[in-house]
Amino acid sequence: MGEAVGISFRSPARENRRREFSLLDPDGQSIAFFTEDKLKRVPAGGGLPQTICNLTPARAALPGDGGTWNASGVIVFSTGPGSPLMRVLAGGGPPTPVTTFDASAGEVRQSWPQFLPDGRHVIYFAENSNPDKSAIYVQELGSRQRSLVMRNHLHAAWSPPGYLLFAREGTLFAQRMDAKTFQLSGEPVAIVQEVTSNDSNGRSAFAVSGNGVLVYRGGTTAQRYRQLAWYSREGKRLGEIGQPGDYFSVRLSPDEKSAALVVGPPPLDTWIMNLETGVLARLTNVGKGLSGSAWIGPWSPDSQRLGVNLANSAGILEVTAASGNTRELTKGIYTDDWLPDGSMLCRNYSGQEVMILGRDPGGARTINSTPYTRGEFRLAPNGKFVAYNSLESGSRQVFVASFPSFDEKRQVSLAGGINPAWRKDGKELFFVAVDGTLMSADIDTSRKIEAGTPHPLFRIPARNEQVFTYSPAGDGKRFLVIDRDQAQPAQMMVVVNWTADLK
Repeated sequence: MGEAVGISFRSPARENRRREFSLLDPDGQSIAFFTEDKLKRVPAGGGLPQTICNLTPARAALPGDGGTWNASGVIVFSTGPGSPLMRVLAGGGPPTPVTTFDASAGEVRQSWPQFLPDGRHVIYFAENSNPDKSAIYVQELGSRQRSLVMRNHLHAAWSPPGYLLFAREGTLFAQRMDAKTFQLSGEPVAIVQEVTSNDSNGRSAFAVSGNGVLVYRGGTTAQRYRQLAWYSREGKRLGEIGQPGDYFSVRLSPDEKSAALVVGPPPLDTWIMNLETGVLARLTNVGKGLSGSAWIGPWSPDSQRLGVNLANSAGILEVTAASGNTRELTKGIYTDDWLPDGSMLCRNYSGQEVMILGRDPGGARTINSTPYTRGEFRLAPNGKFVAYNSLESGSRQVFVASFPSFDEKRQVSLAGGINPAWRKDGKELFFVAVDGTLMSADIDTSRKIEAGTPHPLFRIPARNEQVFTYSPAGDGKRFLVIDRDQAQPAQMMVVVNWTADLK
């Protein structure tokens, strides 16, 4: 078969922004890649990057979900949940839609496009809020019609001499597929076991080239074993809580007796840990009727209820912590915080619209709109100000603004920041810098918003961008932190002439 190798892509030295996906042109002369707000290209042998097109703020905040480049110089790429695939000329220009997006049928994402050999047809994955309706489709450039290839929870890829590769339950299969009729024939053949996959977003860690090389990441999921622990402001580890687990995100309850945790492996669920005993109790169960992963939302001010966000804007749940009783509040938006009057502070997927959701189930009213992406809204304890991260400057920075007007605002971070959280008296704001360092800034809102120069506290051990892996105690003297990531790095496997095994 093959042997394990280390594979990495070093982006151009002059480009210091985050990369999420890259693709090679058919001649192997150029590489296209995403930054936070642009699609760019650079000569494969080195040189200055050139901008192909700007990305919308919504797309800029999302992880790369694939792209493809044909011999005619057309690039097709994913624009994330809620949007169609887009096309753009590799030489530059405005992107235009390739597909239509059927949200009314439960479609939530179109991703992982790939040109078939004729360079006109694109095969792609359409994720649905009902996983059983997720599917692989083929669509011709310029056409509004698409052809169903197969139903599958994960993306697929076409490979010469005529196979569709797809994963199910950690196993990679190959099945005959005619690239002209898009029809499958014969029975699927298992070619690799234990391929890393994630049913919550349709991703499966494999790629195949036109010359018979298959690359995949081993392991059904990247299992993590992390420990929940208290840390001091100086970064001293004060003590462990509970047993190690596959923890992704944490949020301390207002009474500091419990912590909500997102626990894997995917699809993810929200659990609650009793901080006195370390006992975990499941709050949601994605495997029983919920769509996608269930992420932590806000605690109610009395610590009795928790807002839970279902992946891909599938809905907001209100869950009673003690009993687990659940009611669905709304669909299509996320909740970030709980207002003192019992309503919720919410946003749409891109964060361009900020909303208030009242206590009665139903629609939310928009209170603020911007053309750029924002997220992680956290209300100050007095409810008159809100902290959040924003892409308005081109990179994520932490801001504080007056609430609910947003008329006055002040940038707090200086060199990038995410994950803002308040001290209980509202006079200090914490956030995580680009390098994973927990930062602190004094805040004075007595007359207008004043922010002191941020200073470092300590490095977050298990930093994960856009996921809270820390939660401050009310007095700001200690922090609940997810640390000690004991995951073994998954191996990248390369199989040359993979089709020989089919014979």
